[in-house]
Amino acid sequence: MYRYALILFFILLLNLEALGQGLKPHVDFTYKSIGKQVTYLEDKSNALTLEDAKAANAAGQFQPGRKDILNLGNTQSAFWIKINYKNTGPEKVYLVVDISSIEHIDCYAIKRDGSVKYMKSGSIAAAEPGVAITNNFVFELSDHVVDSVPEEIYLRVRTNNYMMVPLKIATADTIMKGQSFKERLEYIYIGILLGLLLFNFFLYLSLKDDTYLYYSLYILTLTMYQLFYLRGYGYLVGEDFRIILNHYPHVFLSTSIITSLIFCRKF
Repeated sequence: MYRYALILFFILLLNLEALGQGLKPHVDFTYKSIGKQVTYLEDKSNALTLEDAKAANAAGQFQPGRKDILNLGNTQSAFWIKINYKNTGPEKVYLVVDISSIEHIDCYAIKRDGSVKYMKSGSIAAAEPGVAITNNFVFELSDHVVDSVPEEIYLRVRTNNYMMVPLKIATADTIMKGQSFKERLEYIYIGILLGLLLFNFFLYLSLKDDTYLYYSLYILTLTMYQLFYLRGYGYLVGEDFRIILNHYPHVFLSTSIITSLIFCRKF
């Protein structure tokens, strides 16, 4: 009997440890994904409110993230994500949803006095105060305080696309440094694609061979799909274009497939 009780105690201890991984406050605010430090709940009904999510969390229904970047799969369900953090430093901190293709994002930042700061965004949403939309979504959180009581964030996400959710909590300085490194790599990739496009287009102008024209159109449409939709740079053309593009994201991909088939047939 004692042996079974000891085994049960260790199982309970492991479960509490796993749950605690999702409740660990993020305190260093570096530009790193915090998927292992959050908990989440699948809402198959798409009908849960904030109060429902709080009740589910109190009942232990949220499960801890297992990877740095949450991979929630291809589903019509909404997901509630709970984040604990505390900011005792001199700088304002921000929640970064570091992907551009999530269509609906509702952020509920719960303050220490129990009030809720609600912010809404997403790839098909217009810009609102407190949220910066570029090729990701940056939510402005509360200022630092003198005590060390963690604050809570409930994040509701839903999309018709495959749902990867890279989450970060960072200061303005670490956001700029993290994005600067990522953007350098993307600039190299963009430069290679543009170089390939211009090279083949000039070959078409010189040789008058339609094969190079079709290949140039294929590269152009594929590049536009990758940059404007997958990488989220559609905002550079304007907010209206970004919203329309994310309503009909696969137009460029379909055009790319058509031009690639024409190129293969011609070749």
